[in-house]
Amino acid sequence: MTPELASGIVDGVVLTFASGRIDLILQGFTEDAEIRFGSTTVLRGRNQIKEFLEDRFAERADQRLDKRLRAVDGDALAVDWRDRWTDTTTDKPMHSEGTEFWTLRDGLLSTWEIASTSTAETDLDASTTAAGSSQPYRSNIPGEQHDHIGSRRDQHRQP
Repeated sequence: MTPELASGIVDGVVLTFASGRIDLILQGFTEDAEIRFGSTTVLRGRNQIKEFLEDRFAERADQRLDKRLRAVDGDALAVDWRDRWTDTTTDKPMHSEGTEFWTLRDGLLSTWEIASTSTAETDLDASTTAAGSSQPYRSNIPGEQHDHIGSRRDQHRQP
């Protein structure tokens, strides 16, 4: 897979999640897909993924998600991401970021492995900022910069 195609897939996932349409999101997974959250939680198949997504969307308001391709090797992708939302229970602004490893089969996600951290916005240090702030989300890849959540420069550069 080319870096351009892989970047397009990552951008398509971001747009699909932004739609909030779980039916569309599920179309991006194989029937037997697995999502792994570290070593603790494994979701298997579209039904478990659907239940997870329904709960996740119910818990979050005003979600702002950004993902960027870091590497591609055949049908395996490494993706960094940042997420901001308001917790619907506490009304606190929240932040999460991490790295994902995707394995595709026939153009669909078959394995999605996630390592992440999550915290309230007020717990963040001065080096990270909320979407729309004056501080950009900067990539540590030379020649690549994200000016803010959802805006990307040099998106087709080979990682």
